[in-house]
Amino acid sequence: MRRGQGTGAASPRAGNRSMTSAERSALVALLVGFGLLLACVGVAGPAGAVAADGQFAHGDSSDDQPPTIASAERVNDTAILLTIADNHDVAESTISVGQFATETGTITNVTATENGTNATVVLTLAEPVDEDNLTLGAIGNTAISDTAGNALGAGDGRRTVVVRGMDGVKPRVLSFSVTDATGSPARLSIEASEPLATFNVSVRGAVTDALDESDFSRDESGLTYTTTYTPATDGTVRFALYRYTDRAGNTRTLSIKRRIAVDLTPPEARAGLDLSASGNLSLVFEGGQSTDASGVANYTWDFGDGATATGERVTHVFDPGEYTVTMEAVDPYGNAATDTIPLNLSTGAGNATDVDEAVRDRRRDTAVTVQRATDAAGTDAVVTVDRARAGVPVEIAGGNESALASVGNVTLDGLNVTLATNRSLDLGVSLAGPAAVSDAAAATSVDPLAGITVVHAVPDREVTAATFSFGVNRSHLDALGVTPANVSLYRLHDGTWNEVPTRVENATDGPNASNGTVLLAAESPGFSRFALGATEGEGESGTGGSPSLRVVDAELDRSSVRVGDGVTVTVTLGNDGTAAGDYTAGLALNGTVVATATSPSIAPNETGTVRLQHTVETAGGLAVAVNGTAAGTLTVEPTTDDGGSAAAGDRAGEVDGPQFVVTNVSLNRTETAPGGAVLVNATVRNRDPNPGVYTAGLAVNGGLVATEQSSPIPGNASRTVSVPYRFNDTGEFSLSVNATTGGTVTVSSDGGGLLAPVFGVLAALPIPTGILQPLVTFVLAPLFVIWAILKALAIYLGY
Repeated sequence: MRRGQGTGAASPRAGNRSMTSAERSALVALLVGFGLLLACVGVAGPAGAVAADGQFAHGDSSDDQPPTIASAERVNDTAILLTIADNHDVAESTISVGQFATETGTITNVTATENGTNATVVLTLAEPVDEDNLTLGAIGNTAISDTAGNALGAGDGRRTVVVRGMDGVKPRVLSFSVTDATGSPARLSIEASEPLATFNVSVRGAVTDALDESDFSRDESGLTYTTTYTPATDGTVRFALYRYTDRAGNTRTLSIKRRIAVDLTPPEARAGLDLSASGNLSLVFEGGQSTDASGVANYTWDFGDGATATGERVTHVFDPGEYTVTMEAVDPYGNAATDTIPLNLSTGAGNATDVDEAVRDRRRDTAVTVQRATDAAGTDAVVTVDRARAGVPVEIAGGNESALASVGNVTLDGLNVTLATNRSLDLGVSLAGPAAVSDAAAATSVDPLAGITVVHAVPDREVTAATFSFGVNRSHLDALGVTPANVSLYRLHDGTWNEVPTRVENATDGPNASNGTVLLAAESPGFSRFALGATEGEGESGTGGSPSLRVVDAELDRSSVRVGDGVTVTVTLGNDGTAAGDYTAGLALNGTVVATATSPSIAPNETGTVRLQHTVETAGGLAVAVNGTAAGTLTVEPTTDDGGSAAAGDRAGEVDGPQFVVTNVSLNRTETAPGGAVLVNATVRNRDPNPGVYTAGLAVNGGLVATEQSSPIPGNASRTVSVPYRFNDTGEFSLSVNATTGGTVTVSSDGGGLLAPVFGVLAALPIPTGILQPLVTFVLAPLFVIWAILKALAIYLGY
C-alpha cells in the first residue's frame, strides 16, 4: 500500500521524495530542447557557410560565368601579383607557366594559391624588363578555368591586364662627348638608351661647377641631350657624368669622364715701332711683344690710311699727316685683341725720331685698374698696374672714397708702390680675419687683428718700397687694451715673421679722428703674407677679454664615396674665452690639410658651426680629422678610368649583387586566435650609395599574401618595413619576407569549452576533404556529443 500512500497526502519528508514520471519526462524534454538549440547554433554557422560556399562548387550546371584577370600589380622588378577572380571558384590546378605571355620578358615560374573564390597568382620573370607599362595576359587557348569548366576570358571576361611600374632596367649612356672650349664654348652631348628623368655632371679642374638635366636641351627622340658651357677660367677642365636616372626611377651610378682644354682669353696685344729700322716716313712695326697662353697665331695691321698688312713685323711708307695704326693679334683658337699707336707725321714731325717720342709719351702713361666684386670694399681686390716707371711711386686706392679691402674692424685703405724697373704688374690682395694668421700670433706673441695676403710675381729686388695704409676701429683697440702705437705689421719672409716699420698717421687728430678710426702706415721691402698685430699697452688693462676657441666635435656626412665625389665635415666649435672671436678649421685627410674654412664670430661660452667640403680624387681609405679632432674614416671607391666609355665600365660605381638586402625578419607575436593580426617587421639594408624604395613581399607557407612598399631608404642605410597580416584559419604558418625566414605563427581557437578537445581530435582525423569534412566536424560531431550527454542523463535518471 506504500505506492497508494505515495499518491495521497503530503509526506513530512516531501523534500527528499523521488521525481514522478511526469516530472522526469518534462526534464528530459527540456534537456532535449536545449540540446537541439545548441545543435542549431552549431550547424547554422559553419555548416551553413559550407553549404553556401559549396552551392555551385564542382561542376554545378548553373555556373556559366568565366573567371577574369581582375587586377595585377608589381611586387618587385621580377615579380607580379595577379588576381584571377571568379564568382564561385577558380580551379587553381589549371594555372601554370605556359598559360601566360607578356609583350616583353620571359615568365619562368608561376605560384597559385586559393583566396576564397579567387586565385592569387605570383608570376616570376627571368630578369627585369625595360618597359614601365607591361601588358600581361593569358594565351589564346588557355586552359585556365573555374571548377565548372568555364575558360578564363570567355565571353566578356578579361584575359589581359597592364602592370604599371615594371621598368627595372637601369639606363645606359651610349655616348658622352665634350668639345674643347678654344675660341668658343664647350659643347656637351649625352646619348642615352632611354629618356632620362635626371642626371648629374660635375665640372672640376680650372673651374668647379655642377650641371644637371635642367641645363640641357633634348632632341625630338628624347634620347640625346646637348648644351654649351663656357668655363670662367682657361686651363684644363674635367667633366664627369656620374649619376643618371630614367623615368621609372632606376638609377645608375657610374663615372664617365672627359677632359678638355679651355682657352677663351684673347692675347695681350702690344704694337711696337722699331726705330732702328725706320727712317723718315718709312716705319717698321712689330708685334712680338704680344703674349698669349697658347701663342699668337697671326697679326693683322691697319695703318689708318686704307692700307693693311699681315705678319709679326711689317713696314709701311706714310704720307705726311696724322694716323692711328691698329694691330690685331689672334691666338690659334680665334681669340683676338687689338692695340693702337697714334702717329703725328705732319710737317715738322715727319721723321722716325718724332714718332718715337710720340710713342714714348704714350707708353709713359701709367694706368692703375682695381677690380672688386662690388663698388664697396670687400675682402678681395685685383690690381693691375700698366706701364709703371722705375722710381715713380704708383698710388693704388679703392676709389669712390672707399677702402681697397675690408674685414671686421680693419680696412686696407691703399697701397703705394715704387718699382726699381719699368714694368707692368698684377697684384691680388686678400684681407682675412685674425684666425687666418694664428701662426703669426704663435710666433710673435701678438694679438692678430687681420691677415693680408698679396699674390704677385714681383721679386723683392724689383721693389723699392711698398707702403700699406690701414684703418683700425679705435673701440676695438680699446676693447683689446692696446694703444695705436702698439699696432705693427708683420711680414712672413723665408719662413720667419718679421716686424716691418709701422707708424701712426692720426692717433688723436686728423681728418679721420672723429669717426673713431686709427690710421696707420707700414713700409715693406716686398710682397708676401702679412699680419697686422697688437700688443698690450703699458699701464692699460684689457677690458674686453680674449676669445679661446676649440673644436668640440667633427662629423663626416658619409663613410663611403667614389672618386670625384664631394664630402662635407660639419665642425662644432666652442668659445671658452671672455670675448667673441672666429676660428679657422683645417680639414686633413691622412694628416694632409686639403681645405680650410673660417667660422662666423662666436660669442663667449657659445658654440657655432663651420662646414668643410672637399672632392676626393684618390681611391683608398682616408683618416679624416679637423685640427687634430678625428671625424671618422672615409672609404673612397674607384670609378672608371679617365675617358672610359660607358660600354667599358657599365657597372662601375655599382654594388655587386642586389641593391637591397633583407637582413632580419621578426614577428610581434607567435601565437594568435582566428581573426588575429601579426605584424611582420623586415629590416632592409640599401647597399647602394643612392636612396631607393623597396617592396617587401610577405609569404605564408611559401605563398605570397601581402606586399608593403618602404619609404625612401637613404644610401648605405637600413630601415624597417612592417607588413601586417590577419589569420582566419587555425594551424601553424611559416612566414618569410622575400625568402628571408621570420618564424612560425600558431593560430588556435580561444573558446569551445568541453567541445574544443573533441573538435581538435576530429580535425586531426583523416576525414576526406571538401564538403564532407565540415559536415562531419560541425554537424554530426556536435549531434553525437549532445546525444551522449542526454544518454548519460537518462541512465542517471533511471531510463
